[in-house]
Amino acid sequence: MENNKEICNKEGLHRNLKEYYVNNKIDIFKSLLPLTFHVTHNDPITDEWDEFENYYKSINEKVWIIKPGTNSNKGYGIKVSNNIKDIKDYTSNVEKHSYWIVQKYIERPMLIQNRKFDIRIYGLISTIHGRMQAYFFKHC
Repeated sequence: MENNKEICNKEGLHRNLKEYYVNNKIDIFKSLLPLTFHVTHNDPITDEWDEFENYYKSINEKVWIIKPGTNSNKGYGIKVSNNIKDIKDYTSNVEKHSYWIVQKYIERPMLIQNRKFDIRIYGLISTIHGRMQAYFFKHC
């Protein structure tokens, strides 16, 4: 599907959610999502390392989860750290991945039968004669 990367990978989803909530003057990180930063170290337009570093220095709770932003799924390449030097060293490995998502670790996540979980929903959005329609598979 054309432009599916805009919602189907970590970078696109983060960028689009952030833009939507900023435009609507809603602080998404207070209620809906863990605090998230997009880190590239090589693109001054999209890199949020300085913003992350300033926030990191201003708080006492410092456990972060670092996720590769490209070609990653099933938890591969994820690291948890509370040391800013380790986080910077890990995210500076541009040979492995070109960008990273750094999120505040959720200490008390919602669990189902004592396990973390995610929800996946299959959907189709189409436009026919200028009218947008969305369909969702009921059995997720």
